Amino acid sequence: AIVNALCDWVVSEFTPSHPGYQLFDVLDAPQAGGATRTWVSACVCDTFVHASLRQLPSLGAHFTSQQPLYRNYVPLISPSAPERVDLSSAAERAALN
Repeated sequence: AIVNALCDWVVSEFTPSHPGYQLFDVLDAPQAGGATRTWVSACVCDTFVHASLRQLPSLGAHFTSQQPLYRNYVPLISPSAPERVDLSSAAERAALN
């Protein structure tokens, strides 16, 4: 029953909110959490695993280990929100330099 509920959650909630692969988090400060603003959220293999492990207790799963899980990632730091650039446009590519 728990596995079926997790599959339902993957289809109805996780997949729509994570439509593709995004390698980097983009934050406004070097430390995540607190008042740090996340401009872009990463979506990698670890993202699915961590989200599933956070979801499972609400579906009735019981864990005996309380060891923290750490992500192996390097966030990009930007004081302002990133702007989308059309790399097929020569003018926009030139403006990057």
